[in-house]
Amino acid sequence: MGVFFNAEEFANLHEIDGENVLAIIVDNDSTDNIAGFTREQAYATQEVFKVLKTIYVKSAEFYVPKVDSEITIDGENYFVEATGDEKGVIRIVVSAYES
Repeated sequence: MGVFFNAEEFANLHEIDGENVLAIIVDNDSTDNIAGFTREQAYATQEVFKVLKTIYVKSAEFYVPKVDSEITIDGENYFVEATGDEKGVIRIVVSAYES
């Protein structure tokens, strides 16, 4: 069974590392809701990071980036904090440093 992303409801077309893919991007503004982070890690990142996001993309359309690598999303540079690939969906948690 293939993974279904509905472009009219949740997913949008985004440029990720030069590829246009259908993805769901969640801005993580609550430390209690950051996928891939324990509560302690999330609280610690608030003092260091400006932005935390979780990206969901189909495995068939993208690759699993390495943790600690850089990735570009819609022209913005981010650092990969955590990744996972489950049931055809890649989860990528990224951060951007304050400037």
